[in-house]
Amino acid sequence: MTASKFHKKPSARKKHRATRPKPRELRERFFSKVAQDGDCLIWLGTTNGEGYGRAYIGTRRVYAHRLAWILAGKPLAKGKELHHAVCRNTLCVNAAHLRVISKAQHARIHAEENRRLVCPHGHSLTDPANVIVRVSREGWVRHNCRECKRISDRRVYLAKAA
Repeated sequence: MTASKFHKKPSARKKHRATRPKPRELRERFFSKVAQDGDCLIWLGTTNGEGYGRAYIGTRRVYAHRLAWILAGKPLAKGKELHHAVCRNTLCVNAAHLRVISKAQHARIHAEENRRLVCPHGHSLTDPANVIVRVSREGWVRHNCRECKRISDRRVYLAKAA
């Protein structure tokens, strides 16, 4: 009895293994997806949902700005992150615009940048009595409106009571 084409032995299948690109090919491929805009080098390739560039080394997906840092010959220690300190443009891959910082520092910087002055319903977030500060396990800080929370809790309470 012969094995059908659908039931081949696992050892008979060839596994696809991507070859590691040569440094020169990688550099050429990387910079073919970059355009200059003033001092910034803007990534034109694929992006993730948060606005950061994505690049591939073989089958491994990496952030484009991290790959630019490595291609510039600069070391990146484990547990450290790159921050777009000069231009604040997440698509910029200019290594001169990046700074190495800790994850906690990065979280603090983003929390300060993203801090709102009013909630979506117009309540002030500059009044400390109206602000609930929450810190996640990862170190992200959220400023929520106490008045909106009170209104939401009241709406939930009334819905359960009905």
